Amino acid sequence: MGQPVPVVRIERLKVMAADKAKVLKIVKTVVNVLVWIFVIFAVLVTIVVLSASANKDGSGMASIGGYCPINILTESMEPTIKKGDLIISRSVNKGDENSLQVGDIITFTQNINGQAELNTHRIIEVETLSDNTVRYITHGDNNPDYSKETVMPKDVKALWNGTRIGGIGNFIEFLRSKTGFLVCIVLPLVAFFGYEVFNFVRTLLQVRGYGKKATALDEEAIKRRAIAEYLASQQAGQMQSQQDKAEQTETEAKPAEAGEKTPEPGADAPAEDSEPAVDALQEEADNKSEI
Repeated sequence: MGQPVPVVRIERLKVMAADKAKVLKIVKTVVNVLVWIFVIFAVLVTIVVLSASANKDGSGMASIGGYCPINILTESMEPTIKKGDLIISRSVNKGDENSLQVGDIITFTQNINGQAELNTHRIIEVETLSDNTVRYITHGDNNPDYSKETVMPKDVKALWNGTRIGGIGNFIEFLRSKTGFLVCIVLPLVAFFGYEVFNFVRTLLQVRGYGKKATALDEEAIKRRAIAEYLASQQAGQMQSQQDKAEQTETEAKPAEAGEKTPEPGADAPAEDSEPAVDALQEEADNKSEI
């Protein structure tokens, strides 16, 4: 005789499914936050790259809101600034290049083989020329004493404000290359926006009613799972009951213990059963003596 599937089991499975959906929602939220952080970072890197490419002096130095992220490519300023660091400097506006002081760390351009290259050194001397203009004598903290560069004010591009991010300069330099920009910025952004378009279309279809069928199917799957679990538990209970009965029958069928056998006919009777016979013999002997 069949028994109805308990409603409690179905409700429990529904709660489990709801908990699983909550966990998936939390994971999805965390992933979305991380993805948007990457998107913001990618946009900033894109702005830096485009700003560096748009620099008219050909130095490749980016300037965003008056601040310049500069990659340090050599050990010339160690230990103050290390190779691979990213430093943030302030752009030197026109007219301010003549007011720099000894001890300032500046980034300036040098003409090397007909191409403008950036260099970052410390000002160790300010020379005033006959026409009341100045020029700067710079030196790398880690360079030999004789290694000095003379820098004209017009070549000074930025003044370091003390901000340094260790080790990230090499990564930024890679991102500025065509390969790095394509692999680390362009392709992930394309994948991200493609995924967002997919989510938008799926959500739109669900709002229009196409998602209702999926919800009904999920409900039916939960019910089937509850029925299957209930039938399995019932079958296991029946098998256990049959096994218990078989063990009980086997126990009752065992023979009695050896010490409990029935006595055979003619066996010695108890002593109290022989007393009447002895009295009869004694009475017969008394009768004979009287005769």
